[in-house]
Formats: sequence, structure tokens, C-alpha cells
Amino acid sequence: MQHFLNKKIFKKCINIKINWLMYSDNDLLYYKNITLNKRFNIPIYDDPRNIFIKSTVRGKLKTNYWKNINNPHSSPNRYIACSSSGKIVGSKDVLVNPPDHKLAMLNHYATKTIEEYCLKIKRGRSDVKLVLNKETLITKFNYFFLRNIKTKEKLLYFNKMFNVTFH
Repeated sequence: MQHFLNKKIFKKCINIKINWLMYSDNDLLYYKNITLNKRFNIPIYDDPRNIFIKSTVRGKLKTNYWKNINNPHSSPNRYIACSSSGKIVGSKDVLVNPPDHKLAMLNHYATKTIEEYCLKIKRGRSDVKLVLNKETLITKFNYFFLRNIKTKEKLLYFNKMFNVTFH
């Protein structure tokens, strides 16, 4: 990582914003004890979520840098931010659009298998109260799985886990 951040193209940049690259569920239904990049190796280049970023910030900055930051994706205006290929972008921007996957990206596995996705929904998140109503579940399923092959097995598994029927 240090070699990447020390590239000449980043010399002026304090905040380097790296886009997500979403990956398909590869139509896998159940967890297998294999590394993520081997289980899910089909990138979805046209996924609208690829504009989301995570930032890395140069170290050895004065403490006041951290007091002026609104969120982990932006930086104060006086600091230069750039995309993962060194292109200057807005310091306050929390998205890089179009996505820049030229030199780096963060592989993002939002669903993994249908089994893992259902367990993730049931577990919930610590920062968001999730309401598990029928409409929310159907919307989530359609959002994440319509991009891939919507197999009968996925629908059956989802229905079994949440007692939701699709029409």
C-alpha cells in the first residue's frame, strides 16, 4: 500500500478516494469455505453503487485536519483530494463519478451467497434500525439479486428465511 500511495501522481494529494467495484453472487446459493475472490470473481462494472468510495488520508497531518472532517469520505477544502488514478476531485465529494478503477479499486461483495445475505439481513447493523417488513425485504432482494440470474432456488431460500412470497 505504501508503494501505491507514494506514486508521483499522488504527490499533491492528501486524500485519495478509491471507488468500490461490486461483484456478482456468481449464482452461488450456499457458503463454501473458499476465499472471497475465488468464490465471487465476476465484477459488475455497470453497477450504480460503484460510484461510492472509501478514502485514505496521508499520515503526519496536524490534529486540526481531523477536527474539520465531516465524514470518512471527504476532507477539508484546503486539502487536495484525488481519485485512485491521481485525477483531482472535490475534497468534499463522497462519490467519484464516473468510477475510477484504473489503478485501484475496493472489491465489494454486498450479497455473497443468498444464504449469507439472508443471515446478514437477520443479523442487522449496529448503526441502522432495520424494519423487516414484506416491502423492505422484497425491495432488498430485487435490488441485490435482479442484477444476477434470479433463480428459483434463490427465491425459495429467501421465502423460507423470511416467509415472503414474490408475485
